[in-house]
Amino acid sequence: MSSTHWKGMLRKQLTYPNGCQAAKTEKIVNPAGSATRKSIGTMIIETFHDIDLDALTEKPSGKRSTADQPDYAKQLHDEAAVYTIILKGHTYIALDFKSRRILAMFQNGLRDVWGVQGTEVLDTAISNINEYLEFAPPSAPSNGRHSSIHAWREQNPHLEHCGSYHWGYWCAVGRADLGPKLSKDIIGTSAGLFEKVQLLLQSFQSISIAVAMLFNAVDHESCQAYKTEFQQIPQVVRKDFATLDDDLFSLRVLPINLWTEPHRDTKDWKQDWAWICPMGEYAGGDFCITELNRRIPFSSGSIAGLRGGTLEHWTTHWKGFRFSLVHAFHDIVKQRCQPSPST
Repeated sequence: MSSTHWKGMLRKQLTYPNGCQAAKTEKIVNPAGSATRKSIGTMIIETFHDIDLDALTEKPSGKRSTADQPDYAKQLHDEAAVYTIILKGHTYIALDFKSRRILAMFQNGLRDVWGVQGTEVLDTAISNINEYLEFAPPSAPSNGRHSSIHAWREQNPHLEHCGSYHWGYWCAVGRADLGPKLSKDIIGTSAGLFEKVQLLLQSFQSISIAVAMLFNAVDHESCQAYKTEFQQIPQVVRKDFATLDDDLFSLRVLPINLWTEPHRDTKDWKQDWAWICPMGEYAGGDFCITELNRRIPFSSGSIAGLRGGTLEHWTTHWKGFRFSLVHAFHDIVKQRCQPSPST
């Protein structure tokens, strides 16, 4: 089956959840409110009747304070333990009460798009990341979603590298007045290392294609808007971080062996999507969404998309080695790259 045909089939399946199979429908009530769940084969589509994307957007953003919570990790463990768990291996789509898609989890994302070649795509990406780590170890995280980094490292002494890379076009923290520029993990590298960054980013092309196809299937209108806005970024800079000619994202972040704490992506395109593909050899690391009271297995090669600036999300603790390729578009970049109105 061609990728175009596959994409069309998936869009039809998401648009018409009854499809050609009998859908099992059930009512669910839990701390997230009432929901209606339709199960069609290995796809679950859940409508949350008490969740409103617009109302969630108006809530205070950021992350929970951890400064005075020495047992924070245990609190989160206990919280996740009572979340509703989505069955392993299932595709999961969450809708708000207006049937707007707010979360999409493809637990077999790379394999869904690339078939048996999905394993090769994953293994190649992991191998290239490990090779790059030897040339340029990642910077230690400085933002709130990894504030427990010291405790995390003490619990996982086997992790040689813990940090993150940022590749793309963004505004320096606290300096939006200067406008967007290439991130330091691109412009701050030597000539030899810059070439390795380019090769690494190009090696993510198959993952980028998979993300783009799934994004287009889940929210075609937003996907096309991302593609349009990406073309507004000056070509002279976007060539240094794009993985595709018709890329969608102004920024890719690669957390290396980090535990992600509850947070919202406050800098992202308002009400819109971030996409994540975890990779590695690990156990645990379930994806949790606070407002939905849901916990979803998030194994290597999964692909998740969510309204990251609106929904608080995090992962449970995991053991092993784990990377995540995060695809995002910062709102300030969208604002600053708008074409000037014609006169």
